[in-house]
Amino acid sequence: MPELTNVKFTMYGQGCMSHAIVVAAQAVGEGRTHTCLVLKSWHNPEGRYNQSGISAQGEVPGTFALAPGRTLWGAPGSYGTALQFAEYCRKYGKSMT
Repeated sequence: MPELTNVKFTMYGQGCMSHAIVVAAQAVGEGRTHTCLVLKSWHNPEGRYNQSGISAQGEVPGTFALAPGRTLWGAPGSYGTALQFAEYCRKYGKSMT
């Protein structure tokens, strides 16, 4: 990134955001860096975030909106990661705030 100066270490964490965070944490743990800036780009679908398929319709038929993991606005993209983070906080007595 040409606009960043004094960068001494870079690493590519391919895939999802959780993998990028793990790569950054590992780099700190190994002493490769002291301060991290983790960047993650997202796709930019047309319309509201994660509102596609049946969830993009004006009306959602039947009980689709009430099914597990689904809402009128589409399934939350970070649901699994949020659950893992909450469990980590519970297990190690940390706070999410």
